[in-house]
Amino acid sequence: MSITKNRVRRAFFLACQAVFFVIAVNGLTRDFYDQAGWLGLLGFVIAFLPDILRRYAKLVLPFRYEICLMFFVFLSLIAGEYFDLYGKFLWWDDALHFASGLLVGYVGLLVLHIDDTKKRAVSGPWFAAIFAFSLAVASAVVWEIFEFTVDQFADGHMQYGLVDTMVDIIDATVGGLIIACIGFIYYKFSRGKWLRGLFDAFVSLNPWVVK
Repeated sequence: MSITKNRVRRAFFLACQAVFFVIAVNGLTRDFYDQAGWLGLLGFVIAFLPDILRRYAKLVLPFRYEICLMFFVFLSLIAGEYFDLYGKFLWWDDALHFASGLLVGYVGLLVLHIDDTKKRAVSGPWFAAIFAFSLAVASAVVWEIFEFTVDQFADGHMQYGLVDTMVDIIDATVGGLIIACIGFIYYKFSRGKWLRGLFDAFVSLNPWVVK
């Protein structure tokens, strides 16, 4: 990474960390049980994750990955709760859970690509689709368990009943199904240069993962 790009990246993460920190302090100093404050603190911690991965796991994320990660964290943890977009737009929560299904499903396909490259093999299209889909659905269930835990032990209000929980899981499932279909087409017909480009961007920064 060039010096200029590295400076841009550092400035980007400093800005993210500052925003999350201010939101966390503003919320928690007013009310220790303020949900937006705790989510701001969670976002603040996540903003250090890429550097932690670089230092301790020797895993370098492409800058476009990092931007997408922080953008999603901001939209889901901060914009929705702190600016009450969940209340202002009924579709906001659905859109984010749908996007989470796409993102987690993509991570599943990336893992398969790395494993295939290392073994000099090609996963079957059905296996790729089922793996990506299962990972997306599993992550949705784990997130709902997290929301339930927060509501039970931290007096939160992340869940609004059975219907809300099930709709969230269904949204992520639809996202996972779409990325599963994309993965199936990619492995079956070798279509999707844009997907291969995203895979290669990661592998080029972490060549050791395929050795």
